[in-house]
Amino acid sequence: GLCIGNERVHTIQDRYSLLREHYKDLPKLLAGCSATFPSKKVTKDTVNDNQTVRERARDLREFFAALLVSLHTAKLGRGHDVM
Repeated sequence: GLCIGNERVHTIQDRYSLLREHYKDLPKLLAGCSATFPSKKVTKDTVNDNQTVRERARDLREFFAALLVSLHTAKLGRGHDVM
């Protein structure tokens, strides 16, 4: 989730496939954003293997953090509308 200080202000929660569908092309809309949506990990068990689940969660956090940094750096006033 997105926190300001200790307060959680937003949570992104959905199936990987839906997140990919909605957000994979978002970096193309942000000038200078080099983030790429995390890979599918097709050869790994992304449901039952705890290590793979943690890796996917980390990769998704890093992706969304990179988007936020790009929004901040580009100073897009319409950033919230894009997401």
